[in-house]
Amino acid sequence: MIFIIDSGIGGLSIYKKVRKIIPNESYIYFLDNQGFPYGEKKEKFLLKRIKKISQKINTLYKIRLVILACNTISTLAYFKIQNYFFCPTVRTTPDFQKAFKLSKNRIIGLLSTKVTNSSRYVKNKIRKYSGIFKFLVLDANNMTVLSEKKFIGKKVCKKSIFNILKPILGKKNLDTIILGCTHFYILKKEILSFFSKKIYLVDSVESTIKKIPSYFIGSKNSQKRTINNYLLYSKSINNFKIFKKNLEQYNFFRIKKIEI
Repeated sequence: MIFIIDSGIGGLSIYKKVRKIIPNESYIYFLDNQGFPYGEKKEKFLLKRIKKISQKINTLYKIRLVILACNTISTLAYFKIQNYFFCPTVRTTPDFQKAFKLSKNRIIGLLSTKVTNSSRYVKNKIRKYSGIFKFLVLDANNMTVLSEKKFIGKKVCKKSIFNILKPILGKKNLDTIILGCTHFYILKKEILSFFSKKIYLVDSVESTIKKIPSYFIGSKNSQKRTINNYLLYSKSINNFKIFKKNLEQYNFFRIKKIEI
Protein backbone atom coordinates (compact mmCIF):
# COMPACT_ATOMS: atom_id res chain seq x y z
CA MET A 1 0.00 0.00 0.00
CA ILE A 2 1.27 3.46 -0.96
CA PHE A 3 0.54 6.42 1.29
CA ILE A 4 0.37 9.93 -0.22
CA ILE A 5 -0.12 12.99 1.95
CA ASP A 6 -0.90 16.66 1.34
CA SER A 7 -2.97 19.27 3.16
CA GLY A 8 -5.38 19.51 0.22
CA ILE A 9 -6.05 18.46 -3.36
CA GLY A 10 -2.63 19.52 -4.68
CA GLY A 11 -1.07 16.08 -4.36
CA LEU A 12 -3.77 14.47 -6.51
CA SER A 13 -1.69 15.31 -9.60
CA ILE A 14 1.08 13.11 -8.18
CA TYR A 15 -1.35 10.40 -7.08
CA LYS A 16 -2.84 10.22 -10.58
CA LYS A 17 0.55 9.82 -12.24
CA VAL A 18 1.92 7.33 -9.72
CA ARG A 19 -1.17 5.12 -10.12
CA LYS A 20 -0.47 4.86 -13.84
CA ILE A 21 3.08 3.62 -13.40
CA ILE A 22 2.39 1.50 -10.30
CA PRO A 23 -1.12 0.10 -10.95
CA ASN A 24 -0.81 -3.04 -8.82
CA GLU A 25 -0.77 -1.27 -5.48
CA SER A 26 -3.54 0.03 -3.25
CA TYR A 27 -3.33 3.69 -2.29
CA ILE A 28 -4.25 5.93 0.61
CA TYR A 29 -4.45 9.61 -0.20
CA PHE A 30 -4.50 11.55 3.04
CA LEU A 31 -6.02 14.99 2.62
CA ASP A 32 -5.15 16.72 5.87
CA ASN A 33 -7.58 19.61 5.51
CA GLN A 34 -7.57 20.09 9.28
CA GLY A 35 -3.96 21.21 8.91
CA PHE A 36 -4.55 23.18 5.68
CA PRO A 37 -2.60 25.00 4.44
CA TYR A 38 0.77 23.48 5.32
CA GLY A 39 2.42 26.37 3.48
CA GLU A 40 1.55 28.77 6.31
CA LYS A 41 2.56 26.55 9.21
CA LYS A 42 5.76 26.53 11.24
CA GLU A 43 8.13 23.57 11.32
CA LYS A 44 7.23 22.66 14.91
CA PHE A 45 3.55 22.39 14.06
CA LEU A 46 4.20 20.38 10.90
CA LEU A 47 6.49 17.89 12.62
CA LYS A 48 4.00 17.33 15.42
CA ARG A 49 1.15 17.03 12.94
CA ILE A 50 2.85 14.59 10.57
CA LYS A 51 4.09 12.48 13.47
CA LYS A 52 0.55 12.18 14.81
CA ILE A 53 -0.75 11.22 11.37
CA SER A 54 2.01 8.67 10.85
CA GLN A 55 1.24 7.00 14.17
CA LYS A 56 -2.39 6.62 13.15
CA ILE A 57 -1.63 5.35 9.66
CA ASN A 58 1.10 2.95 10.79
CA THR A 59 -1.38 1.43 13.24
CA LEU A 60 -4.16 0.96 10.70
CA TYR A 61 -2.33 0.06 7.49
CA LYS A 62 0.74 -1.74 6.21
CA ILE A 63 2.47 0.96 4.20
CA ARG A 64 5.20 0.07 1.68
CA LEU A 65 5.95 3.55 0.35
CA VAL A 66 5.24 7.11 1.51
CA ILE A 67 5.07 10.10 -0.83
CA LEU A 68 5.10 13.57 0.70
CA ALA A 69 3.09 15.33 -2.01
CA CYS A 70 3.72 18.76 -0.54
CA ASN A 71 6.72 20.98 -1.22
CA THR A 72 6.50 22.68 2.18
CA ILE A 73 6.88 19.60 4.38
CA SER A 74 9.37 18.15 1.89
CA THR A 75 11.72 21.13 1.85
CA LEU A 76 11.31 22.08 5.50
CA ALA A 77 11.39 18.82 7.42
CA TYR A 78 11.87 15.80 5.15
CA PHE A 79 14.83 14.28 6.98
CA LYS A 80 12.93 14.23 10.27
CA ILE A 81 9.60 13.13 8.78
CA GLN A 82 11.08 10.13 6.99
CA ASN A 83 11.87 8.64 10.40
CA TYR A 84 8.18 8.56 11.26
CA PHE A 85 7.51 5.76 8.78
CA PHE A 86 8.89 2.22 8.47
CA CYS A 87 9.37 2.27 4.70
CA PRO A 88 10.94 4.37 1.94
CA THR A 89 9.75 7.99 1.95
CA VAL A 90 9.79 10.13 -1.20
CA ARG A 91 9.58 13.90 -1.11
CA THR A 92 8.27 16.51 -3.55
CA THR A 93 10.51 19.50 -4.20
CA PRO A 94 10.61 22.35 -6.75
CA ASP A 95 12.06 20.94 -9.98
CA PHE A 96 15.03 23.25 -10.47
CA GLN A 97 16.87 20.83 -12.75
CA LYS A 98 14.12 20.71 -15.36
CA ALA A 99 13.80 24.51 -15.24
CA PHE A 100 17.53 24.85 -15.85
CA LYS A 101 17.22 22.70 -18.97
CA LEU A 102 14.21 24.59 -20.34
CA SER A 103 15.25 28.18 -19.68
CA LYS A 104 17.02 29.73 -22.66
CA ASN A 105 17.30 33.21 -21.16
CA ARG A 106 18.40 31.92 -17.75
CA ILE A 107 15.72 33.91 -15.95
CA ILE A 108 13.50 31.69 -13.84
CA GLY A 109 10.47 32.46 -11.70
CA LEU A 110 9.76 30.47 -8.55
CA LEU A 111 6.15 30.39 -7.40
CA SER A 112 5.85 28.79 -3.97
CA THR A 113 4.50 29.32 -0.50
CA LYS A 114 6.43 31.64 1.79
CA VAL A 115 7.58 28.74 3.98
CA THR A 116 8.92 26.79 0.99
CA ASN A 117 10.71 29.85 -0.38
CA SER A 118 12.36 30.52 2.97
CA SER A 119 13.41 26.88 3.49
CA ARG A 120 17.08 25.94 3.60
CA TYR A 121 16.57 23.64 0.61
CA VAL A 122 15.37 26.43 -1.68
CA LYS A 123 17.85 29.01 -0.38
CA ASN A 124 20.75 26.62 -0.98
CA LYS A 125 19.58 25.89 -4.53
CA ILE A 126 19.30 29.57 -5.38
CA ARG A 127 22.65 30.36 -3.78
CA LYS A 128 24.36 27.54 -5.67
CA TYR A 129 23.06 28.57 -9.11
CA SER A 130 22.68 32.34 -8.71
CA GLY A 131 25.83 32.89 -10.75
CA ILE A 132 24.25 31.17 -13.74
CA PHE A 133 20.55 31.95 -13.42
CA LYS A 134 18.54 34.90 -12.21
CA PHE A 135 15.70 33.88 -9.88
CA LEU A 136 12.46 35.81 -9.40
CA VAL A 137 10.92 34.45 -6.21
CA LEU A 138 7.25 35.02 -5.41
CA ASP A 139 5.30 34.04 -2.29
CA ALA A 140 1.95 32.71 -3.47
CA ASN A 141 0.15 31.36 -0.40
CA ASN A 142 -3.23 32.61 -1.63
CA MET A 143 -3.04 30.35 -4.67
CA THR A 144 -3.46 27.27 -2.51
CA VAL A 145 -6.87 28.54 -1.40
CA LEU A 146 -7.81 29.47 -4.98
CA SER A 147 -6.98 25.97 -6.22
CA GLU A 148 -9.13 24.37 -3.51
CA LYS A 149 -12.03 26.62 -4.52
CA LYS A 150 -11.59 25.77 -8.19
CA PHE A 151 -11.71 22.07 -7.40
CA ILE A 152 -15.20 22.39 -5.95
CA GLY A 153 -16.41 24.42 -8.92
CA LYS A 154 -16.06 27.95 -7.59
CA LYS A 155 -14.95 30.71 -9.96
CA VAL A 156 -11.26 31.53 -9.74
CA CYS A 157 -10.53 35.15 -8.91
CA LYS A 158 -8.12 36.05 -11.69
CA LYS A 159 -7.44 39.42 -10.08
CA SER A 160 -5.96 37.61 -7.09
CA ILE A 161 -3.68 35.63 -9.39
CA PHE A 162 -2.74 38.82 -11.25
CA ASN A 163 -1.77 40.53 -8.00
CA ILE A 164 0.51 37.62 -7.11
CA LEU A 165 2.14 37.50 -10.56
CA LYS A 166 2.36 41.27 -11.03
CA PRO A 167 6.03 41.64 -9.98
CA ILE A 168 7.17 39.32 -12.81
CA LEU A 169 4.67 40.09 -15.57
CA GLY A 170 6.85 42.86 -16.99
CA LYS A 171 10.03 40.77 -17.13
CA LYS A 172 10.47 40.33 -20.89
CA ASN A 173 13.24 37.71 -20.67
CA LEU A 174 11.43 35.48 -18.20
CA ASP A 175 10.77 32.17 -19.96
CA THR A 176 10.35 29.56 -17.20
CA ILE A 177 8.38 29.41 -13.95
CA ILE A 178 8.79 26.69 -11.34
CA LEU A 179 5.53 25.74 -9.62
CA GLY A 180 6.85 25.08 -6.13
CA CYS A 181 3.53 23.93 -4.72
CA THR A 182 1.50 20.95 -5.92
CA HIS A 183 -1.69 23.01 -5.56
CA PHE A 184 -0.61 25.30 -8.37
CA TYR A 185 -0.87 22.46 -10.90
CA ILE A 186 -4.63 22.97 -11.06
CA LEU A 187 -4.15 26.69 -11.85
CA LYS A 188 -1.82 26.26 -14.84
CA LYS A 189 -4.37 27.58 -17.32
CA GLU A 190 -5.07 30.69 -15.26
CA ILE A 191 -1.36 31.41 -14.71
CA LEU A 192 -0.51 31.09 -18.42
CA SER A 193 -3.35 33.43 -19.38
CA PHE A 194 -1.37 36.39 -18.04
CA PHE A 195 1.58 35.83 -20.38
CA SER A 196 1.44 36.77 -24.07
CA LYS A 197 4.66 34.90 -24.88
CA LYS A 198 5.54 31.24 -24.38
CA ILE A 199 6.29 30.39 -20.77
CA TYR A 200 7.33 26.99 -19.46
CA LEU A 201 5.53 25.98 -16.27
CA VAL A 202 7.53 23.35 -14.40
CA ASP A 203 5.66 21.27 -11.84
CA SER A 204 7.08 18.64 -9.49
CA VAL A 205 5.26 15.56 -10.77
CA GLU A 206 8.01 14.09 -12.95
CA SER A 207 10.82 14.77 -10.50
CA THR A 208 8.83 13.12 -7.70
CA ILE A 209 8.23 10.01 -9.81
CA LYS A 210 11.97 9.70 -10.46
CA LYS A 211 12.64 9.46 -6.72
CA ILE A 212 10.46 6.37 -6.28
CA PRO A 213 12.62 3.24 -5.71
CA SER A 214 12.97 1.39 -9.01
CA TYR A 215 11.68 -1.91 -7.63
CA PHE A 216 8.19 -0.38 -7.32
CA ILE A 217 7.99 0.76 -10.92
CA GLY A 218 7.13 -1.91 -13.44
CA SER A 219 6.86 -4.62 -10.79
CA LYS A 220 4.17 -7.22 -11.32
CA ASN A 221 2.71 -9.05 -8.40
CA SER A 222 1.58 -12.51 -9.46
CA GLN A 223 -0.69 -12.91 -6.46
CA LYS A 224 -4.31 -12.01 -7.06
CA ARG A 225 -5.44 -9.36 -4.66
CA THR A 226 -8.02 -6.64 -4.39
CA ILE A 227 -6.87 -3.12 -5.19
CA ASN A 228 -8.69 -0.58 -3.04
CA ASN A 229 -7.81 3.09 -3.07
CA TYR A 230 -8.92 5.31 -0.21
CA LEU A 231 -9.12 9.05 0.27
CA LEU A 232 -9.03 9.99 3.93
CA TYR A 233 -9.66 13.51 5.17
CA SER A 234 -9.32 14.99 8.64
CA LYS A 235 -12.02 17.67 8.76
CA SER A 236 -15.58 17.94 7.46
CA ILE A 237 -15.63 19.28 3.90
CA ASN A 238 -17.92 22.05 2.68
CA ASN A 239 -19.75 21.32 -0.60
CA PHE A 240 -18.98 17.65 -0.03
CA LYS A 241 -21.25 16.40 -2.84
CA ILE A 242 -19.42 18.49 -5.43
CA PHE A 243 -16.09 17.54 -3.91
CA LYS A 244 -16.94 13.84 -4.08
CA LYS A 245 -18.19 14.10 -7.66
CA ASN A 246 -14.95 15.77 -8.77
CA LEU A 247 -13.02 12.91 -7.22
CA GLU A 248 -14.69 10.33 -9.48
CA GLN A 249 -11.89 10.51 -12.05
CA TYR A 250 -9.44 9.29 -9.39
CA ASN A 251 -11.31 6.03 -8.75
CA PHE A 252 -11.30 6.01 -4.97
CA PHE A 253 -13.02 2.96 -3.53
CA ARG A 254 -13.92 4.80 -0.35
CA ILE A 255 -13.83 8.40 0.85
CA LYS A 256 -14.06 8.89 4.57
CA LYS A 257 -13.15 11.14 7.46
CA ILE A 258 -10.57 9.95 9.95
CA GLU A 259 -9.91 11.38 13.40
CA ILE A 260 -6.35 12.47 14.09
